[in-house]
Amino acid sequence: MDRLETGTERGRPRAGERARRGLEVAANLVILGLGAALLWLFVHRQTSPERTGSAALAPGQALQGYDIAWGESRATVVLALSSECRYCAASVPFYRKLVASARAHGAAVVALLPQEPARARSYLHDAALEVTAVGMLRSGLGVSGVPTLLLVNQRGRLDHAWTGKLEPEQEAQVLDSLARLAAPPPRGATDVSPQTREEE
Repeated sequence: MDRLETGTERGRPRAGERARRGLEVAANLVILGLGAALLWLFVHRQTSPERTGSAALAPGQALQGYDIAWGESRATVVLALSSECRYCAASVPFYRKLVASARAHGAAVVALLPQEPARARSYLHDAALEVTAVGMLRSGLGVSGVPTLLLVNQRGRLDHAWTGKLEPEQEAQVLDSLARLAAPPPRGATDVSPQTREEE
């Protein structure tokens, strides 16, 4: 004789089926978690500057290891770039504006790239970046990623540093900082920039 199922028994999942559904939910949660972690990693790598070294830069730090005549102008803009860096390419329109501003203020612009000089010059030419000098980017400068933009005073000390593709407000800050650093002191005044005070 067949056993009759009640409505309650028919609607309730069996223990084995409940365990299977629980495993499916747990597996789906693990997959979602891994997907979210991979997505975060991808976005982070796309938006972070490319790494070229590990040392940190600090305002007032003396920049050494490069044969750059810092004293020839009141300010020097250093552009640490790479021809293979997408953030550098995306920053070129602002760098053109920065180079024009530097020229207007009598500041020098030095481009440092990890590529060999001929390739570096070709990249800068194609990007229409007319810089004062081109050099090879080495780890001794303390640059930790490209693109990095350094503003250096006439004593070869770091005034400001920016890394990565800049936001519009950061770009404005760069231009303001350049104008301030490159401006001659008022007639009869002594240069009292923070870096000068540290050195005295």
